[in-house]
Amino acid sequence: MEALPHALQLWNNEARTSLPSFLYVWLAFMVSTYLGSLFFARRERGARWVLGGVIASHVLVAVIELGGLATMRKGLVSLTHVLAWTPALVAVARGLPATSLDSRYGRWCRLLVAVMTIALVFDYRDAAAYLYYWIRGHPAFS
Repeated sequence: MEALPHALQLWNNEARTSLPSFLYVWLAFMVSTYLGSLFFARRERGARWVLGGVIASHVLVAVIELGGLATMRKGLVSLTHVLAWTPALVAVARGLPATSLDSRYGRWCRLLVAVMTIALVFDYRDAAAYLYYWIRGHPAFS
C-alpha cells in the first residue's frame, strides 16, 4: 500500500505524540507566543483577534472531530488554522505602524507576525494539498 500524502495523514493522539523533538519545541514557542495575546487583549484589538483565532481553530477542530464530521487529517487541521489565523495575522500586521519597538506590545506584535507567518506558510501548503486531494476524490475521503 502506498503511503498517504502528508496533508492526508491522520492527526490523532498517536501522530501528536510521535512528533520529532524540534517540533515540540517549535509548537511550545508558537503556543506561548499566541497566548501572549492574553496580556494585551484588554487594550489591543490585534491581540483580541489572535486570541479569537486560536480559540476558533480549536473549536473548529473539536466540532469536526467530536461531531464525526470528517476524519481528522493534518491538512484539515491546517485548513482550520488558515481560516482562523489569517484574519488575526492581518489585524496585527495592519496595526504594526502604530506600534513602537519601545513597548512590550510592539515587540510582541513583531514576534507574533514572524511566528504566525512561518506557521501559516506550512498551513497554507497543507490546506491547499488537502483541498486538492478532496476535490480530486482521493480514496482517503471514501
